[in-house]
Amino acid sequence: MQRPFLPFIPGLLACALALVGAGCIRPAAQAPVSRAMTPDLMFAEPCGAAMWRPDLLDRRAQVLADADLPARHRILRPGSLIADDIDQMRLTVTVNGKGKVDGVFCG
Repeated sequence: MQRPFLPFIPGLLACALALVGAGCIRPAAQAPVSRAMTPDLMFAEPCGAAMWRPDLLDRRAQVLADADLPARHRILRPGSLIADDIDQMRLTVTVNGKGKVDGVFCG
């Protein structure tokens, strides 16, 4: 049985790679995501990170001692050991090497 399309596959693949390389087509993983094209539910944070973010970001790490953080939280400092578990209901706060909070997210 003859396969009429087999000779064209390398050419099609080369064209597709050329378009990706030229920036005409982006793989799905690199496509930009904006709020306008995505439902709000996709951006919901079940741990309430959005509520904490304005109060904690760019503040000294000492504010964490006085903050009434939820029971399910963790604070990650440089060199902290991180478990593989992902808990979307847990508030995670990251502190950078200068002692400032640089991240507040669920996970």
